[in-house]
Order: sequence, then C-alpha cells, then structure tokens
Amino acid sequence: MVIGNTLNSNKVFMEHLKSKVELEETNSANDCNVIIAFVSIVSRAGTDIKAALEMIPKHPYKKIILVSLHHTFDPHYIPPESRYCVYRNDVFAVDCLYHEDQGLLNSSCNDEALKRITKHLIGDKPSNQVFEQSWISVSKM
Repeated sequence: MVIGNTLNSNKVFMEHLKSKVELEETNSANDCNVIIAFVSIVSRAGTDIKAALEMIPKHPYKKIILVSLHHTFDPHYIPPESRYCVYRNDVFAVDCLYHEDQGLLNSSCNDEALKRITKHLIGDKPSNQVFEQSWISVSKM
C-alpha cells in the first residue's frame, strides 16, 4: 500500500526486504499475512501519519507495518520517530530516508528500519534459519 508519491522508494525498499525475508506480494489484503504501507512525509510527520493510518484497514489477525518515508538529501539526517505518532496497537512503524533524485538513500536510518522490520516479521531466529520459515504474503493494495 502506497500513500503519497514515494518516487518508487517503496519498490527499492521491498527488494531489500525480500533479500532478508521470503515475501510474496499479493493484490488483496484478504490474501496476505502482513500489510506494509508506505507514506511519504510531505508536511508535518504527525499529520501525514494520521492521514495514512485512516487509510490503512484494520485487521485483527494481520501484522501492519507503516514505513514513513522522509524526504531529505542528507543520509545522516535523523527523522522524528513515526512510532510516537502511531496510536494503533496493530501498527509497527519505522522511518526511512529518500530523495527525489537519489531514491532511497544509503543510510543507517534505512538499515535500521530493515533490521527492525525483519525482526518484527521473523523474530530473533538466527539468519541461517530465516529461509526455513514459510512465505509471508504482503498486500500490494
């Protein structure tokens, strides 16, 4: 699920995530185990995140991950943590950095987001056991 103009940073992020966790994208929220929503932060983070949360369907038995994409040219920028703007218990939030010309930035912020999502999806299993896990379906919506 993509909310706003991410300049295809969501696709690059998903490719990085797929290199760490086996994922299969689906076109329906009903056919998935996880909903990953990307929101481009264009005004105030809290306002954009609140609007995005209103668009993300509630599913009591599905994991929901919100990836807030902060526009910057500085790969060392420390964005405000979006998890402090999320008041839904069913949403796991992370932050990433991107730029209109460079796309998803090579940054420690983005590396940390990938690590946190991977841990959220598969737990603390050693990396050699990651691929023994069954496929996780992700909604494209």
